[in-house]
Amino acid sequence: MPKRLLAKVAALSVVPVIVLGASTPAFAANQNVNLYVNSVLRGSLYFYEDGDRFGLWDDSADGHGTRAYVEYWRDPAITYYPLASWYNGAGAHNSVYKTVDLNTSDTYRMKVCTVDGSGDTTPVNCSAWKVFQASS
Repeated sequence: MPKRLLAKVAALSVVPVIVLGASTPAFAANQNVNLYVNSVLRGSLYFYEDGDRFGLWDDSADGHGTRAYVEYWRDPAITYYPLASWYNGAGAHNSVYKTVDLNTSDTYRMKVCTVDGSGDTTPVNCSAWKVFQASS
């Protein structure tokens, strides 16, 4: 077989592995999830694997603070359980960091929401959940 054809065949054989891996939880290197409202970035939540640290950003001077939510599950038959939640009311373009001890055998999900104060239990807007798994 010509080298060019072999290269194409080899490249095509990798595609199914990539496609199959797309539906499983992301293994944590660094992860993030963003909240956009009307195409404007309002809040961001970053997971930094080195030290199991999270950074919660308020990305917009919109009058709302941001709240992070992190949940976990160990058994697929059981729902997610709350692990950590914290508030960032430091103002636009400021961040709040939190260290959360993650277990490599658990699956996690995280999201960021805009809220009206630290005690607000009804978020204004929320991102989609981002599912990930911490690695060792």
